[in-house]
Amino acid sequence: MIILSPFLTFGQVDSLQQYDSLGKYSYLLLGVLPDPTQPPIFPPRGNLPIVGNSTGFFVRSDGRLLLVSAFHVFSGCDVYRGVYEDLRAQYLTVWYTDSLGHYKYQILDLAPYMSKPCKIFLEIADVDTMDVSDYFKDAAKIYSIENFLPMNSRKNKTVDENKFISYGFPDDKFSEYIYKNRNLPKAPFGYIGKHADSSNYDPFYLTHNVDSMYTPITPGLIPGASGSPIFKVVVGRKKKEIIQFTGVQSGTSFVYNCSLFVKATELLKLLN
Repeated sequence: MIILSPFLTFGQVDSLQQYDSLGKYSYLLLGVLPDPTQPPIFPPRGNLPIVGNSTGFFVRSDGRLLLVSAFHVFSGCDVYRGVYEDLRAQYLTVWYTDSLGHYKYQILDLAPYMSKPCKIFLEIADVDTMDVSDYFKDAAKIYSIENFLPMNSRKNKTVDENKFISYGFPDDKFSEYIYKNRNLPKAPFGYIGKHADSSNYDPFYLTHNVDSMYTPITPGLIPGASGSPIFKVVVGRKKKEIIQFTGVQSGTSFVYNCSLFVKATELLKLLN
């Protein structure tokens, strides 16, 4: 069962529940540091201090299994200021269920991303991928979103431009992320939003060309949802409603209760 976001109204809850099956595509990510009392080896051992949490998802492309999330999740670059965070995770743990039903994590090295240039979000799409084809061999199943990619978008039309759906792991549950007890939420929070209009549109977006790479939506998603897949409803060639992947959650302005997500076209560029 999907946990519903506290920002949803009763009507939105009813509307969102029909999309609960999309929650399985979102995975909890925890950025961690090495244990200073242990030798600097990979995979790291000991107690791994948690820097923060976020969300990711998988896509299969050209025989590879790729983990997708926001660029700032992988790199520690604050793309809204154009500077690196003071405390950057060195590893990423991805939580999944193995074939025995155990909820566990796979640890991934973020070293290849630590030297990537840190740029402001207007200059770089806040999305990136990691090839994880050699991992998750013991997983019961890894759900991936390639069947939702808008490869035939020209032949489809959007049913409701004001309906965006997402599932993520907000950091208001950060206190629950305790390794020792494996006391981690397995179900993401559900979200349904719409295009942001002038009443909750950050004026900065109006004076900069954010629409080339991003789409603004409201209400804003809670931090920790960064990297979540964003879906929308479209009509296919046979007038059948289908779900389509439309982007990746990036960041939120709490002043305007507005989020930006990276458009699907930016992820497709990385896949090609």
